Amino acid sequence: MKESSTIKHVRWLFGDPTILTVEFNNGGIYEYKGVPEHLYLNFIKAESLGKFFHERIRHEFAFIKLENE
Repeated sequence: MKESSTIKHVRWLFGDPTILTVEFNNGGIYEYKGVPEHLYLNFIKAESLGKFFHERIRHEFAFIKLENE
C-alpha cells in the first residue's frame, strides 16, 4: 500500500459479508461492508488512496464508525 496523506491503514476481511476497515490519519476508523476483493486490490494499488476511496468506496457501501481505542 502506498503512503497516503489521508489514509493510515487498510484491512480487508473475507467473510459474509466481506469487510473493509479503513483507518484515517485523523484517527477515524470505519468498516465498509460488502466490498469485493477485486475492488480492495485495486484500492491498495491505486496511485492515490484518498481519491480512489472517495470515488469508489465512500458512498457506495454501508459503513459503521468504530470507537477509537
